[in-house]
Amino acid sequence: MRVSKRTVLGLSCALVLLGACGKDSNQPGEKLEVGQPAAAPFDSIFHLTKEIQLRAGRENPLGNSEDLVVLGGRIFVVDFTGPDIKVFDRAAGRLITTIGRAGNGPGEFRVPESATAVDARSFAVLDRARRIVSIWDTTGTLEREWPVLGTATAIDLVPGADRLIVAGKLSPTRVKSYEGLPGIHEFDLDGNELASYRNFPPMPHPWQVIFSALFATAVGPYVVSGTMNSNELHLYNRGTGEERWVTIAGPWYTPLDWPDPDYVPAGMNRVQWVGKWAKMQKLAVKLVTLDPGHYVTRFQTYDDDNLVFYYVVADIAGRELATSDSSPIKLVAGGDGVVQAVTVDSTGTAWYREYSVDPAHFGLDD
Repeated sequence: MRVSKRTVLGLSCALVLLGACGKDSNQPGEKLEVGQPAAAPFDSIFHLTKEIQLRAGRENPLGNSEDLVVLGGRIFVVDFTGPDIKVFDRAAGRLITTIGRAGNGPGEFRVPESATAVDARSFAVLDRARRIVSIWDTTGTLEREWPVLGTATAIDLVPGADRLIVAGKLSPTRVKSYEGLPGIHEFDLDGNELASYRNFPPMPHPWQVIFSALFATAVGPYVVSGTMNSNELHLYNRGTGEERWVTIAGPWYTPLDWPDPDYVPAGMNRVQWVGKWAKMQKLAVKLVTLDPGHYVTRFQTYDDDNLVFYYVVADIAGRELATSDSSPIKLVAGGDGVVQAVTVDSTGTAWYREYSVDPAHFGLDD
């Protein structure tokens, strides 16, 4: 099967929340195999400390969100259904304002997907479809924006530095393959690229290319990243250049066998088959920083037609501390020992939740 670049991009955009968990044996750097703790109920790992209803209103309800930023008393929710940034009061859940609107011009969004605080008064947003990073102050004023040349899928702030990490397939020119090219890029706040690392491995199966979108987060001195076509995470120490690969998966995880690339079930086209197949997998799709030594990996799958999530809590030494059973709660952000979720229930009611996690509770911290 020959997969065109247009097909790959279309499927990657349509299936940004889907992935494929398989192991790749062609990764550089040290590999660590870690044990798997028994799966536990979600609420035995993540302890609810705050819950408020988000009242966006009927005219512009909250849609699908993959990220948020909390600054002061406000919650900035990245709503790529809008597409916009919805700003809520953190005490009562009242919608204060919306930032941005649909479009291709300055301060407009097409697919805002990832965000990070820059300082106490500003935050950055990555728009995957416009291929830009925009920086806003907390009043909703656009400070500046700059292009990212390629397909970027995640953004985070480097702790203690005025640098942003951008994960994705970035290149100033068109390339036939990203094999050997870096997937993590560091920029200053004006969009100048300062460093890059975490090269893409060979992807011999065409579906591996479709599911090769990167996700990443900064955890203490490390940048932790993964792709949608593998259940291995890459840990890169920015200070020393050390690289490690760790396998992250709960006991509920089943290794993936890529399907025959030439097979398409009767009555379906190729895009429909890729989507159906992806829904049958447990897929690693998101990394959330917990604190400077720990992070959470989010997996997802479908239970009938219901999207459900699994979580693995791990540390920067590569040890899995806890794994959760399935849960409808979608964790999208975190830090300072807290993880945050935005969930829209079956009635259309949106909820913001905060959960505390104490890694020492699992008995692995020294």
